[in-house]
Amino acid sequence: MNRFAKIWSFRWALRSLPQTLWFNFHYLPFRQAVRLPILLYKPHLCSTKGSIRIEGRVRPGMIVMGALSIGIYPNDGFIYENKGGEIVFQGSCRISNHSALSIGEKGKMVFGDHVHCNAVKMIAYGSIIVGHDSLIGWDTIVTDTDFHSIVTHDDQGEFSVLNPPSAIVIGNHCWIGMRCSLLKGSCIPSHSVVAAGSLLNKDYGPSTNLLLGGTPARILKQNISWRDNPPGLI
Repeated sequence: MNRFAKIWSFRWALRSLPQTLWFNFHYLPFRQAVRLPILLYKPHLCSTKGSIRIEGRVRPGMIVMGALSIGIYPNDGFIYENKGGEIVFQGSCRISNHSALSIGEKGKMVFGDHVHCNAVKMIAYGSIIVGHDSLIGWDTIVTDTDFHSIVTHDDQGEFSVLNPPSAIVIGNHCWIGMRCSLLKGSCIPSHSVVAAGSLLNKDYGPSTNLLLGGTPARILKQNISWRDNPPGLI
């Protein structure tokens, strides 16, 4: 009975089964693709270049993109755009409805094990790494590029770019509150919490267990921890 209930809970996946089949066999080796580790729901596939790699044990349905998770947002699936970069999944990952992933020609996204992203927009033209057991709240934007280049010119007419993409690193077991902006160069230590509405734009140092918040964000407290609350506990 429990096994049937688990299978029934994935009935939504039937709606986008053709896209799911194509996506798995397009990106993964046959021995992985036949297990359908990636489940899609209402995918808007703008560009499907580049590569996807799954590290470690491959399980059916371990990666879910677009399924309804945030009820206050439209049940409109997700947007996927890969112009030639790479995505690496190191374990289970859930990217909810109303989310978008964009990877540039040389971009790279790495998702650790047990990562949950809610209505997030992520753009990697350099590198974005999300550590294990991390949670990204809704309406958060994570972008390692300014999109438009600011250049300086010398007397010979040569120019150099002042604002190239810069890697973003989110450590293990981090909680990013809703409506945060993580700009290029943001490095969040493991076991840290980012307050809702914060703007991050730098490396926050080697210390772990930080509470970060503000615009721009600063260290508000040290030696903190967080955990998912069990049902009924606030």
